[in-house]
Amino acid sequence: MGVRYILFSISLAVFTGAFCWLLTWPLMSVAPRLRFKPAFPDLVLNGFAEHARLRLQRCEKHLYLLTYTAIITAAAFLLLWFFGRPAVRGWIAVLAFSIACMLAVAWVAFTVLQIRNWSDLRFTARADAVMGTALARLALQGQRVFHGMSVGDIRIDHVVAGPRGVFAVKVVARRVQNESGMVRLSERSLKFDDGTWLTDPLAEVELCARLLGKIVSRVAKHRLTVRPVLAVPGWNVAPVNDGDLLLLNEKNAVMLPGWSRPADHLMEQDIAELHERLVRLCVNRYW
Repeated sequence: MGVRYILFSISLAVFTGAFCWLLTWPLMSVAPRLRFKPAFPDLVLNGFAEHARLRLQRCEKHLYLLTYTAIITAAAFLLLWFFGRPAVRGWIAVLAFSIACMLAVAWVAFTVLQIRNWSDLRFTARADAVMGTALARLALQGQRVFHGMSVGDIRIDHVVAGPRGVFAVKVVARRVQNESGMVRLSERSLKFDDGTWLTDPLAEVELCARLLGKIVSRVAKHRLTVRPVLAVPGWNVAPVNDGDLLLLNEKNAVMLPGWSRPADHLMEQDIAELHERLVRLCVNRYW
């Protein structure tokens, strides 16, 4: 068995793996979009980190597909090694091997990117779940927590609604380098002590609060302000003095109702109707 035979086996094995990927990837992309009428369509609500877990599952499927492609390629190479015979020669064999090498490099690059993406998505899902668990303790104070609420094209991570007011919570998931890591609001930005500044989360959570405020005001039949809240799990948060905006983590989330203002409080007769309206915005459409 010469070099020509080895190159032929490698090339054909890579092409076989690429062909299997081309056949399988469209099926994996289309299958989640198929929707059949679920049981209890209006009674199943989103759990915390529902959207983040869905994105994580999609990333895992891509990793499974890349692993499947590698296994098919290795199996094809072994079959060709023992039973195949070179069918191409000369410049065609060189061209085929060159294309196979480019495909192999692309596979490695995509695999590395997907692994990094999977790691980030897993952290985001766990950070969202931690905040959901922390906010769930507010039930003891008469507050109800909704997760994954859709308001038009906007998705709100968590909504806290009860006698002490309504809060729209957006989770900002960033890895903390040490336990003393601090985040604060400064100049309309989130400033982390590792030197990172983020401005988008503030604009996003304020937009969520405004849109939700219109719904709450229609239910209450008078203007009510929804407080925008940024949650940064894992980081220590500095005290905030920036108007309506609040900043918290998983440790002080239980103090959220105590930061409400008298003007934000809801009347008892409005709470039940508001909860029913918010439930309809949190119906699970994923499964």
